Amino acid sequence: MERSHLQVKQAKSEYLPTLNAFARVYADDNRFGYRGDDTNWIVGAVLRWEIFSGPKRKAHRRLAEAKVDENQAADRRTRQIILCDPG
Repeated sequence: MERSHLQVKQAKSEYLPTLNAFARVYADDNRFGYRGDDTNWIVGAVLRWEIFSGPKRKAHRRLAEAKVDENQAADRRTRQIILCDPG
């Protein structure tokens, strides 16, 4: 059951943008005429947001929600069988 809820959460997260960050530090090489005491660095970020992905995200979300409903129904059936068992 918990896995189904996580799948729904993951499917809903497809609507959100992703942010990736990176950083790099490196020293200059004297062979290229740079001073050896300089340190270079670069920092950046990439924001990605899929706006036009068609009905794929909606289908993923609906499929995940349907699996949750299916698991909940199976749990209800199991509980009914246990409660109705005269054993």
